[in-house]
Amino acid sequence: MKKCINRRCNKLLDNDFKFCPFCGKLQEVKKKTTRARRTKGTGSIYCRKDTKSKPWVAMSCITGSQKYVGSFSTKLEAETALKDYEYNPVTDFNITLSQLHEQWMKQQSYKSLCDSTKSNYKTSWDNTNALFNFEKLHICKSSSLYIV
Repeated sequence: MKKCINRRCNKLLDNDFKFCPFCGKLQEVKKKTTRARRTKGTGSIYCRKDTKSKPWVAMSCITGSQKYVGSFSTKLEAETALKDYEYNPVTDFNITLSQLHEQWMKQQSYKSLCDSTKSNYKTSWDNTNALFNFEKLHICKSSSLYIV
């Protein structure tokens, strides 16, 4: 004999009952599953409830403080991006203009532009080839005057 797991019912039942005949409560205790945690210092991935298009957020703590890596549609995309960032951290200080342009061309906003607009951007990009390998930090007014 065992007691019903419902605290309000708490009646004595036979051991072979799967449901309580008095309250209808399932008599099997669910085992709590523990989720796998990331090791310390490898960043974090969490799901935001307030956004539906890209709810998964990846944060890195390689530099000692939390750095936003990006938002993603799936947890797998967030894990992949975080892993890529851990191996090759691209910050605002060491990204070149060429890398920034490549990232922008992969964005959905760029892909949704019409062909003539893309053509105009490509022409402008081709005219700024002197800035391709400068880091963003070093691009200043004098560099832009040199190109113009």
